[in-house]
Amino acid sequence: MVKMKRRMVLQKPWRLFCLVVIFLGALWLGTIKLVDFPEKRHDYSQLDSFIATKMKEHLVPGLSMVILDNRKILYRKGFGVKNSKTGEPIDVHTIFQAASFSKTLTAYAAMLLVEQGKLALDTPLNRYLKKPYLPDPDDANRITLRMILNHTSGLSNDSDGDDREVYFTPGSQFSYSGAGFRYLQEVIENVTHMPFESYMKQTIFVPLQMNSSTFVFQKKLLPLMASGHEAGIAFPIDKKDVNAAYSLLTTPTDMAKFIKEILNPTLLKSTTVAKMLQPTVKWQNQIYWGLGFGILKSSNEDFFWHWGNNYYYCSFLIVGKESKQGVIIMTNGNTGMRMAERVAMRVINTYFPEPDRGLQRDTFDFIQ
Repeated sequence: MVKMKRRMVLQKPWRLFCLVVIFLGALWLGTIKLVDFPEKRHDYSQLDSFIATKMKEHLVPGLSMVILDNRKILYRKGFGVKNSKTGEPIDVHTIFQAASFSKTLTAYAAMLLVEQGKLALDTPLNRYLKKPYLPDPDDANRITLRMILNHTSGLSNDSDGDDREVYFTPGSQFSYSGAGFRYLQEVIENVTHMPFESYMKQTIFVPLQMNSSTFVFQKKLLPLMASGHEAGIAFPIDKKDVNAAYSLLTTPTDMAKFIKEILNPTLLKSTTVAKMLQPTVKWQNQIYWGLGFGILKSSNEDFFWHWGNNYYYCSFLIVGKESKQGVIIMTNGNTGMRMAERVAMRVINTYFPEPDRGLQRDTFDFIQ
């Protein structure tokens, strides 16, 4: 008996063809995902040289800087020394007095209370206090959270709160005020029934993992802190009391985490953040103020920005609202503000997607 060889006959050969095509397509797509396409990276060597030159020119002993693009840090670096006497170098973990950067975090925390219904933008702040903070009841009945955040309260720039006089009709004009944020600190503590530092740690620092940031001086942080300098001469690090207007201690890397939160809000609604970054009160030229931030209008996009100046420490941050690219600069020299402004403009005009943004000395000079 002859054995017949069995042949496999495809009843529907087109099915196999389709399966092969699908398999090969999936394999090809999977290969694409596995390929690591390199990102376009800038050469920052010229920027490094520019910074080193400007530091010598302005007698700034130390600087730390971050350049970010939305959720990513593109560049971070420390220059110079923490202390001109010891020569210990600045690195990306060095902590600086952030001065008025404090106000940006305080504003964000206050808007959290607004969303929770514990504060209102246009309700007089004295209604949230058990005892009066301002001496004149008429002034107290007019000053609102909105006026504190956009610097139209009429209060002075005495950030310690000793001067509580109101110098013009609240809401009528812009005048930068540290006293307003010291007033707001009092309100936040009354509303939350918590010390200000505890509230900020719970609502901002812990959620955003800002592990190198605090509003209260901590002796254990001294080895990480930069000393302040005047004309290149080091001064002892001073202990400041908790103050919503200026006592923040932080790093550019931690501030970058906060900026990422503003660009991609998780703690606040995006509509609330948009309201904060809306230019409402004009200061000078193309510079306005929103709720907690300065707003610079340029031909291509608006930027939100803020400065920090505790005399021995000068800092500056600026971020494009649409490009979501920004730079954060912190220095330990009393002459660092002008330099920080120039470095920031160099970064924006050289490394941002559309270099020619019209940011020149005559269009953005916030130092008076």
